[in-house]
Amino acid sequence: MNGNIDSAHRWSSGLHSAANITGVSAVFASWWYASNFNQRPFPSLVRAALINSALDMNGANAGARIPNGSEGWGRPNMKFMLNTGVGMKRMNEEVVLPETGHGPGSPGALGDGSKPLRVTLA
Repeated sequence: MNGNIDSAHRWSSGLHSAANITGVSAVFASWWYASNFNQRPFPSLVRAALINSALDMNGANAGARIPNGSEGWGRPNMKFMLNTGVGMKRMNEEVVLPETGHGPGSPGALGDGSKPLRVTLA
């Protein structure tokens, strides 16, 4: 199966997405390593970054809840994944949660409560 998203993007099913996600993940891991004092990102951080930055796709089942069998979490967006210019907080499994119900404490304050907030746990 395949089709056009718009004049600059085309989708197709199959193994193409695996190669795309592998490349995007490698770029994010390299960026994280260079930006965080040579600390390697845990796989959970890479997954959360992929999910949090994904854009909904149009086409078959475009209105379906995400994730779904047609588009998964959506199309990765490197601009949203890397230095976006907006406040972001990423935690690379630095906080140990001792038992169910505990959280990482205060991750920070919202800059503008009228704008959307995206949180991804992986």
